[in-house]
This record gives sequence, C-alpha cells and structure tokens, in this order.
Amino acid sequence: MSASKSDLEGALIDGATEGMTSAQLFDHVRQLYPETTTEKIVRAAFHALSEPTLKDRNVLDVIYALALKHRLDEASRDNPDADTSPMKTLIKKAKSKAAILPLPETTKKRRKKEK
Repeated sequence: MSASKSDLEGALIDGATEGMTSAQLFDHVRQLYPETTTEKIVRAAFHALSEPTLKDRNVLDVIYALALKHRLDEASRDNPDADTSPMKTLIKKAKSKAAILPLPETTKKRRKKEK
C-alpha cells in the first residue's frame, strides 16, 4: 500500500519543522515511504504549502525549495532538449515564422461613429 498525500504531507512538515534542508527532507520522506514516487512527494509538498495552520516562514521555504527543485528536475527529465533559459526562449519566439509574417489586410471598411 502506498502512502497517502496526507501521510507524505505530515512527514514533510515534521521534517521541515525539525530544521532539515530540502535535500535532507527529501531523503527523510524516502526513508519513511520508500515505495512512493518523486511525483507524489512533490504533489504533497505543494499541497503542504497550502496548509492554513502552517505559518513558519522557514518551514514553508524548505518545503517550497524541495517541491520546486524536484518539479524542475522532472520537467527537464521529460524533455532533455528543452532549454530553460528565458532569453533563449524569447529569441526563438522572435525568430519564429509567426513573428515575421505580415498581418492580413482587411477589406472591410470600419464604420465611423455617428455623433
């Protein structure tokens, strides 16, 4: 039986409250629930961030760092050729055909507003 999201969320909050770093926290959850996937841990981490009773900024920062790091790792693993540089993305968009094609001319004349 795999761990539920609430079990993972509790383990994440407990570990972060103890002062673990994001890497230590990930290892801690993996030790407690070795059968769970990284995706489930990331989802539980993002869900833990929405916990209304959780007010400690340091705990939230550690959980957020864990979730974001592993979410980005998953994204780059799914698409290894993707370049995550925002500047290169903008350059690619600027060089696309859509950016250089002229806009179609309209044949309809616009009505003037009657006063």
